[in-house]
Amino acid sequence: MKQHSARSIGLIVTSDETLAEHLVRELRALDWIAVPVDSCDTALEMMGVVEFSLVIADVAGTADWLVCRRLAESTRSPVAIITSFLADDRRYRRAAFEMGVVAYVGRPCARRRFREMLCRVEQGERYIELVARVVRGVSGADRST
Repeated sequence: MKQHSARSIGLIVTSDETLAEHLVRELRALDWIAVPVDSCDTALEMMGVVEFSLVIADVAGTADWLVCRRLAESTRSPVAIITSFLADDRRYRRAAFEMGVVAYVGRPCARRRFREMLCRVEQGERYIELVARVVRGVSGADRST
């Protein structure tokens, strides 16, 4: 697995303290700088000042989809979501990718797969699905053809 430099900065947007602590530990284990915030407004303010390597948004309720859309539209930084919104017809995944999300992570998420997703996002891959212990994705070059 690729070694990350301390220049990789992850912004974690969640009001779930347990999830925030878990994600901070995961990012720091890979030598990322982890910045947890509990509101979209705080995240948007920070995103105006810092270019993050990845913004991770917790989509736990229906109102969080609007937060996710605001984050995806307001940044050049890639946005990944962690959510329990899952459907066999993939409607939530399609909606997330249509709004500009680069990775869709279903709960619960195994540590190894989460780390794999981080590496793939950092390498420029998009349309990553991490659901039911499977990671799918398309590299930026593959998607543009």
